[in-house]
Amino acid sequence: MRKSSLLSILALALLSFVLGSCGGKEKNTQDGPKMDKLSIVMQNVSPECRDAIRKGNTSAFIEALDKTLRSDSVSAFDDNALNDKLKLFVVCDRDHPLSELYKPTELVTLQINQFYNICSDSLRLKKNAEKALRRMGEAARLENITLIVESAYRSHAEQKEIYDELLAAEERKPLRTDDIPGCSEHQTGYAVDFVDSSEKLKDWLSENSLNYGWSMTYSSESEYNPLHYRYLGVEACRLQKLWFGGSQRLMLEFIAEWRRVTKESQGK
Repeated sequence: MRKSSLLSILALALLSFVLGSCGGKEKNTQDGPKMDKLSIVMQNVSPECRDAIRKGNTSAFIEALDKTLRSDSVSAFDDNALNDKLKLFVVCDRDHPLSELYKPTELVTLQINQFYNICSDSLRLKKNAEKALRRMGEAARLENITLIVESAYRSHAEQKEIYDELLAAEERKPLRTDDIPGCSEHQTGYAVDFVDSSEKLKDWLSENSLNYGWSMTYSSESEYNPLHYRYLGVEACRLQKLWFGGSQRLMLEFIAEWRRVTKESQGK
């Protein structure tokens, strides 16, 4: 038996285990091609990503994934565009640094308003993220919590200045992923840091941010920052919560591989 055939069989077996039905039958849908794609993706993602996906109805998982990729927050992106990587779900970390040429479009300048406060009049954010920030800020205000944005979009050059200052500091602290040029989500235009105004704020964000499309990026023991949030859209946050154990990082890994396999199958 060919190695590739064996891998396909193992992937399908793994797929049945990870996304096995928890009672009831799968929907009889025309998901054949997507099931094939899913088996390929499951072969290629990390074991940690596979293990994070909860058991459940496979068709329901694919439906939730499709809904996320079709949502209004991502519909404006064209896979054939020159700036193909400028997407809501772009992976940005130590293993996948962004080019210094990466610059998001449709940035808007944040202004003081009734929904949130700002620490500087030079802060900028992607337009759809700013709208979602207003909605979240309005909800927080109803519970007497004020969101104060400390930082938002930073270019690669601006991030390098901060990085160089950190390296030159006498009391050098361990560098976070977000400190490194190219690895900071601030370069995407979708990330913000909030002022640490109260413990109540942190708890509120942790419990409610996903409802407004905002996800806490650094939530692990190795790297924890309860004040850094990235906008992904409500549908993506639902997918993250329901199918990936709340892990933004693993969901983005899966989506990136899904899109790569999709393009490959389309000959792009």
